[in-house]
Amino acid sequence: MGMSRQQEYKVALDGIANDLDGFLGASLVDATTGMALASRAGSADFDLNVAAAYNSEMLKSKKRTLKALNLESEFEEMLVTLEDQYHLIHLLEDNLFLYVATSRQGNSISMLQAVVRIHLRALGQGAAPAPQPVSTKTQDSLDDEARAQPQPKQQFSQRGWISRWRPS
Repeated sequence: MGMSRQQEYKVALDGIANDLDGFLGASLVDATTGMALASRAGSADFDLNVAAAYNSEMLKSKKRTLKALNLESEFEEMLVTLEDQYHLIHLLEDNLFLYVATSRQGNSISMLQAVVRIHLRALGQGAAPAPQPVSTKTQDSLDDEARAQPQPKQQFSQRGWISRWRPS
C-alpha cells in the first residue's frame, strides 16, 4: 500500500531538513487559508504557523503586483535573503507552496534551490532543472575564452569539491 499525500509531504520535508546544514524549518502551505499542511521545524522557537500565514499574504501580494504590472509570466519562487538566513517560497500549484528557511552559514542560494528541486521531484512535482544558456560560439572561440579566464584552484571540503579563483 502506498503512502498518503500527507506522508509524502512529511518525507519530502524530512529530506530537505536532512540535506541542509542550519535548517530552520519548512512547510507545505495552502496559500488560500495560510495554513501549513505539513511542517518540519529545525528549532522549537521557529513558529512555522506564523511563517505560513505571513508568507501566504506575501505571495498573494506579489501575485497582485504581477497582475497590476500586466505581467503574464508564471510565478515560480520568491527568495528572501537576510543577513544570516535564506527563506525560499516555491509555488507548487496555484494555491500551494513550499516554504524553506535555513541559515546562510554552510549554504548557498543554489544549494538551497537544488535541494528543494531534488525533493520536489520525489514528490512528483517535476521541478525542472534551471535552463542552460545556448551559445552560438564555436568550440575554438570557447577554448580561447576559457584560456583567457582565471583558472579555479580545486580544493576538497567536507561537502565536496569547491573552487577558489586565482589569477592564471
